[in-house]
Amino acid sequence: MIPGILDIQQGINFSDRNKGYEIGLTVRFKDRTSLENYGPHPAHQEIFNYLKEIGLEDVIIVDFDVK
Repeated sequence: MIPGILDIQQGINFSDRNKGYEIGLTVRFKDRTSLENYGPHPAHQEIFNYLKEIGLEDVIIVDFDVK
């Protein structure tokens, strides 16, 4: 478990407006510090490297605050 993660959702993109992206993932964090710690965390790196090994080609990342 990576500290500071409140929720993770993922799903297959069924839209014809997907610009080639097939999977969506949202991760909700406790705070911005948790977000900053997520990227370099060893558990995240392990999953990210696995995804690259099985064919991950590109990602779009959007960070935003919910008020």
